[in-house]
Amino acid sequence: MLNSDQIAFLKEQFDISEKDIKNISLQKEIRLKCFEIEGAEAMKIADENTCILSDLGEIAASIVDTAYKQILV
Repeated sequence: MLNSDQIAFLKEQFDISEKDIKNISLQKEIRLKCFEIEGAEAMKIADENTCILSDLGEIAASIVDTAYKQILV
C-alpha cells in the first residue's frame, strides 16, 4: 500500500487522484514515469562513489519498488 508521502508525490507530480492511482490500467504508466524520475535524479549524482538520490528520486524509487498488489490495497 502506498503511504501518504507517495500518494502526495503522485498527486503533485502527475495531477492524479487516489482513484486514478488504483486504476490498474494507469499503473504501468505511473511506474514508468516514476522510473524516469528516478533515473533522471540518479544522473544528477555528482560523485559516482556515492549513490545518494535526492528526495524526489527516493520517493519515485519507492513507488517503482512497490508491488502492484500493494498499490491496489
